[in-house]
Order: sequence, then structure tokens, then C-alpha cells
Amino acid sequence: MNDADDRALVLGYKRGNTAAFEALMNRYQRPLLGYVAGMVGDRALAEDLVQETFMRFIRGLDDYREKDRFRAYIFTVARNVAIDHLRRKHEQPTELDCAVREDSGKDPDCRAAELQCREAVLEALAALPAEQREVILLRFFGDLSFAEIAGQTGIPLGTALGRSYYGLRKLRSLLGRFYQGVLQ
Repeated sequence: MNDADDRALVLGYKRGNTAAFEALMNRYQRPLLGYVAGMVGDRALAEDLVQETFMRFIRGLDDYREKDRFRAYIFTVARNVAIDHLRRKHEQPTELDCAVREDSGKDPDCRAAELQCREAVLEALAALPAEQREVILLRFFGDLSFAEIAGQTGIPLGTALGRSYYGLRKLRSLLGRFYQGVLQ
């Protein structure tokens, strides 16, 4: 998946090709869901907000400039949708919902271990300050560069780098305790 492919799909959708829009949705729905769930702390709500993200993209299709990186653009839209929701509800994210999909190809012990690990990661993310969590989610779920994160959040590049550094350091500390508890 590259920027040229995304631009071609957006252009195709602008010309009426609904299959191009479906391809964009299939490509970005999962990473957006992870990002938005991390922002709002509720996977079911995040699914609704991701749908709202795509609806806003459709309504604002003329605002998208083809020279922009689509990934950064759609994550900006998702960020704005999540922030709008949090402002309307006067909520701050409190806990992250972890929905694990069943995979019949894995044995129950493996699925249980994955669930435990996933819950530990989500719990550790929820423990981060909101500013650090947002940068980490944009970087790892959004695959955005630090320059794109700085532009999207309106912070200096050095601040984005610092928030990532300190957030990852805290995650390592929190997860280190989890893994020590599991291994002992």
C-alpha cells in the first residue's frame, strides 16, 4: 500500500467508482479502529466513530488535496471525530475495551495468552497521559511520521518526539512489570 495507490483510489471515487471507496475503507478501517478505540476507550463506540470518519471524508471530499498523504488525512479526520465526541460527552478516555476475535486455528491456551497480553498492552496505554497516548497511537496505528503527528496535533516536532519517548519509556516500565509477573 502506497500513497500513489491511495491517491488513485480517491480519484477513482471522486469519478464515481464506489469500489475505490470500498478499497480505501478495507485498507484503513482496522488501523483507524485501533486508533479511535485508544482515544475513546470503547471499541463499540470506536466502530461508530470510524464510520463517522468515513462519512466526514465523503462529505468533505472536495477538501482533500491530492498532494496530501491520504493516511495522514484520514487519521486527522478520525482524530477530529474522536475529539468532537469527547467534547460533546465531556469525557476523558478512562479504560480501553479489548475485543478479541476468535481464531479457530489457534488452541485455547494460545488465545488466552494473546488475550492476556492484549489486555496488558491496552491497560498500559490507558495509564499513559492523554498527550503521550495520542502520539503513540498516531505513530503505531496511524503509521504517521513525527512531522505529520506534529502538524496534525499542532505541537512542535520536538514535543511530538518527546511525548513518544516518554510514553514508550513508561509503556516499557508498565509492561515489564506485567511480563515479570507472568514469567514468575
